[in-house]
Amino acid sequence: MGQPKEGTAISKNTQKGKDKPADAERRAHPRYGEPVLAVGIGKDTFKTINWSMGGMAVEGYKGNLSVGSIFKIVSLARADGGAASEVGIEARVIRLEKDGSEMGLSFLEVDGRAYALLQAFMAERMALLNEFSTNY
Repeated sequence: MGQPKEGTAISKNTQKGKDKPADAERRAHPRYGEPVLAVGIGKDTFKTINWSMGGMAVEGYKGNLSVGSIFKIVSLARADGGAASEVGIEARVIRLEKDGSEMGLSFLEVDGRAYALLQAFMAERMALLNEFSTNY
């Protein structure tokens, strides 16, 4: 392994002697904590810890999926009482805490309805942030 190119960010996180970028540097999409979403996986619904256009982290999962499992997200809604919309998101488990506190997901395929909903949730968040910043 040679020297990194000038201007390349290197994290102090290392794995088996290899430099790897920090989480924020590896992510292609910014993560959002708000609004909290209700995510339908099978017949169960889970709340998001954070989400982006490329994946999410959900809390409270204690099912049979394991790291690497591919599955479908079947619905999305605002966790504060919004109506659930049927979606088709193919996702892969990338992280799973043993105590069920958190499951990290990466989206493999997102249908048009899911993409539009995620964009709308993101736009809503940005509008609230803009409103807040202009009032203070």
